[in-house]
Amino acid sequence: MNKKRNIYILLPVVLIVWGIIGYKIYQSIKPKTQPVVKQNYEYKYQPITSNDDFTYSLHTNYRDPFLGTLPKKKTTKKRQVSKPSKKKSVKKKPFPRITYKGLVNPKVVSKESVFMIEINGKSELLKIGQSFSNITLLSGHKKEISIRFQDSIKKIVLKP
Repeated sequence: MNKKRNIYILLPVVLIVWGIIGYKIYQSIKPKTQPVVKQNYEYKYQPITSNDDFTYSLHTNYRDPFLGTLPKKKTTKKRQVSKPSKKKSVKKKPFPRITYKGLVNPKVVSKESVFMIEINGKSELLKIGQSFSNITLLSGHKKEISIRFQDSIKKIVLKP
């Protein structure tokens, strides 16, 4: 008889608990819908006008927080304007189009190495120290060369 009494008490408790759980799930799936009320707000922007002519200025002569020293005052030096000298202006030729094509024997790089250079569309083979149409080959490596043309030195990189 004791077992039946426990069943009569526990069965309604279990049904109530499962009923509450089911109701919570039902509420989360189908939430209450409330009517949406549209509210019209009117915003009026009025900028604040001020007749105060107050200016701010920064004082930058404070102590440096890291070094602990005061900043040095900057002094401006007046530069003297010199007149350009009238030297003979020699018209310089424009720098020719030069491309470095590579080394003839890339395994050995020495003073006797031969470099292939294209000058204004014409291919030339030059050794270090040789010149062709005012262009002198100063030095060279597998990937770049140095040339001199009218007192200006330029490095040219290998272009495949």
